[in-house]
Amino acid sequence: MTVELRNTIPQDYKALSEAIDLEWKFSTYTKESGLLIAEYYLVKCLNDANHAVTATIDGEP
Repeated sequence: MTVELRNTIPQDYKALSEAIDLEWKFSTYTKESGLLIAEYYLVKCLNDANHAVTATIDGEP
């Protein structure tokens, strides 16, 4: 298993969104509100941070 950190690229957004979506499914939020919150944080982190990094395991975010 190879774990690497690299700058986040646009292709990572889908995988990151799916991971956040799965996490919210097990919370007390409704799916819609959970996705809105997740989208806000995802966009805020990726757009506002010049240092956004993605951890990959065997090449997968």
